[in-house]
Amino acid sequence: MKKLLYLCLSLTFLVSCSSSDDGGSGGSAAEGTIEASVNGSAFNSLSMTSFASLVEAGGTTSLVIQGNDADGRAVHLMMHSVYEGPGTYEINGDEGNVMISASYIEIDVDMNNPQNSETTTWVAPFEGGGLVGEIQVSEDEGEYVKGTFFFEARNQDDENDTVNVTSGSFNVKKQ
Repeated sequence: MKKLLYLCLSLTFLVSCSSSDDGGSGGSAAEGTIEASVNGSAFNSLSMTSFASLVEAGGTTSLVIQGNDADGRAVHLMMHSVYEGPGTYEINGDEGNVMISASYIEIDVDMNNPQNSETTTWVAPFEGGGLVGEIQVSEDEGEYVKGTFFFEARNQDDENDTVNVTSGSFNVKKQ
């Protein structure tokens, strides 16, 4: 009976220590990059344009993660004044929480007249959006921060235009 009780307690302990408690598995992004699927199309940032910025000020910590690709697209993740290390950060608009946000940006450059370029930005959270995504930081040690993310974002200029960013992961160097 003691062995059975010990086995049950051991299994309970092992199950309760899942990776989701600490921010998940870290994803599959190559070192120095961000990758995701945007409405089913692959997004892979360039390592030279991808970074994480960790800022401590006034007793709070912020983490910003950004990556751009060669086609003028970018993913931007922000945990403003609420970052506490590895864990799960919900992107939720219902609670008026704009401290955790994400955006997807496309820049259409007019090579004949670069000043005539157009930028479209999709942002999460958005009014009435509820829980629209999450950022899971799995590792924040040494030079790199790693994790996964997903979110639904709305075009700032057209509330009927949304993008779904799924299967996102980051493995970027802190500046």
